Amino acid sequence: MEDKYFLESTAGKYDNKYNIIETYDIEKENEVKFFQKYQIESSEIDENTISYKINNEEKKACVNNLELEIMEYVERDNNEFILKFDNAKKVKEILNKKEMIRNINEKLFEYIKISPENGNRIITSIDDYKKVLETDNYLEQKFNTENISSFLFLDIFNKEYSNTAETIIYYEIGNTIPFILLPLKLKFKIKNYNETELNLEFISEINEEKTTKNNIIQLMRKLENYKIYENYNFNFLIRGNYVIDLKKNKIKEIKISSILELGNRKYTKITKCKKVQTEIEKEDSLKSITTSKLKGKYNIILSPLQKLKLKKHY
Repeated sequence: MEDKYFLESTAGKYDNKYNIIETYDIEKENEVKFFQKYQIESSEIDENTISYKINNEEKKACVNNLELEIMEYVERDNNEFILKFDNAKKVKEILNKKEMIRNINEKLFEYIKISPENGNRIITSIDDYKKVLETDNYLEQKFNTENISSFLFLDIFNKEYSNTAETIIYYEIGNTIPFILLPLKLKFKIKNYNETELNLEFISEINEEKTTKNNIIQLMRKLENYKIYENYNFNFLIRGNYVIDLKKNKIKEIKISSILELGNRKYTKITKCKKVQTEIEKEDSLKSITTSKLKGKYNIILSPLQKLKLKKHY
């Protein structure tokens, strides 16, 4: 039996707070593992502008790099972005870049104090970061193609979904294959839904209208100087799911798993994104659980009046 659901867009859908956990493994001769846990706060300023704040809580990586350490300090001090969207809900401009650069300049000596003997390296690293900020569309592209923001702002709303037919959403992912924005089709289906939640699952496929697997292999063979007779392995897949709160039409949870096989290396990344409940949402959830337990305990169907009394009592 076919089930269909039209997911409407609503005002305030980006007024949220999310906890994010990311794990990243690179399998090769010297295996690299990376873990980070952080929180995102977003709030709508107007229909096409939001404030987006990244609060880093924990990072673990088996690499010792001064530049990365300094960038972590810089990013913690400049963790709020004012994002301007285009009509397709892509980030087209970061409005507070100048303020971020001014803040970095004011704190330059604080960063040098972290490792005074490496002052020149620190200054060079910070200058490079400022150039990135000043570069047109570089950070905007990262928001659209690399970070969890690219999935939080993915244009999933105002579309119909089915448990039998696929809904296609076009997506480009960066920072996966060097020098390439990999064009993908994300194929969505309804996994299940009830009156309060919609669970959408998706799987990726290379958008062959823009490139092919063979084109990517040929490019990578040249970049990595593979001989014509040497085999080059390439496979890429993203799969995941969205849980939507149907009472507010907000993203409640996202889980994403991506696997990339490139030559003799294998990259695995798992991202879990979960909405932080407000105090009001916690109270509503507790009332819902209490009502459900009472109905199960006494095997009764509550009338509207009984539900109202129960709600007032709890």
